[in-house]
Amino acid sequence: MDSLSQIVLGAAVGEAVAGKQIGRKAPLIGAIFGTIPDLDVFLKYVIDGVIDQDLAHRGFSHSIVFALLLALISTPLLLKIFNRKITKVRLFSLAFLSTVTHPMLDAFTTWGTQFFWPLQDRIAFNSIFVIDPIYTLPFLILCLWAICLPKTSKKRRRLNYLGLVLSCTYLIITLGIKESLYRDVANNPVHENFIQHEVKPMPLTSLYWTAMLEGEKGFDIGYRNLIKDSSFVWEEYIPKNHHLLDRYLSPKQIEKIAFLTKGYYAAEKKHDTLFVYDLKFGTLSKLSAGKNLSPLMGYGFVLQQEGVSSMFKLTDIHKIGDANFKAYKNYIF
Repeated sequence: MDSLSQIVLGAAVGEAVAGKQIGRKAPLIGAIFGTIPDLDVFLKYVIDGVIDQDLAHRGFSHSIVFALLLALISTPLLLKIFNRKITKVRLFSLAFLSTVTHPMLDAFTTWGTQFFWPLQDRIAFNSIFVIDPIYTLPFLILCLWAICLPKTSKKRRRLNYLGLVLSCTYLIITLGIKESLYRDVANNPVHENFIQHEVKPMPLTSLYWTAMLEGEKGFDIGYRNLIKDSSFVWEEYIPKNHHLLDRYLSPKQIEKIAFLTKGYYAAEKKHDTLFVYDLKFGTLSKLSAGKNLSPLMGYGFVLQQEGVSSMFKLTDIHKIGDANFKAYKNYIF
């Protein structure tokens, strides 16, 4: 999820664990610990290659092992700061829960987390977009309202718990929607010859969803508005062109791409560049009102006679200027 959502979640968890004991310092510490896992973005400065950088993101730092180690290391320091105001167990719980809830929330997104590191599998429920105002804004308002009240106030604790309950309830609802839509696609006889399929929410909403079907030669992409549509409308098709990867990339590179994309990837060669699209994140078609049909994310490999000379992330060249949020709003409502 976005940084603001993680800060709010960390603050609310910190308040729930230790707000009564140390007041506003609890949500502050919770917010700090709740953002630490995302510091792995700085690994890009020490890891070569954009694919390996993406493999490292949401890896060890988003695991339960990392949360335990960080809490064990931090608890003695927190004890020195607060002396006898709070117990060691509560301080450990503050550090651990504020940290571990970060990857737990991220697991609901498309990217997922390597929560059970060193196991390689990533947990990704694909039930919420990385930025979702319905999740974040009520949670933020209730959290801020709560911490403005005295630490002994019962209303403070109730408001904070209400924020936690509402946010968790919303996540559960999105899981239910995702499961229902997933089964609808799977149980449609028209789709029985497809290899695999996935369903996920579109950007900034849980009212508008997209589905992807993998066939032998390509991917069909459909969209469904929960209010207006009774089923998915299949509008786009992207050919796989996987033979291009076999021609230009090493088996190890292809294996990494397949792992990151969960098999939802396609290739396209333009001039001296091989584009490999990560289709998990969909295309720009609806966000740009049809102006840009390109997949949202992926990798570019600059080719020379002897092979690949360099690589880059496609997000470096896709500009937000193509977005038309006024038109996109009409798809949602």
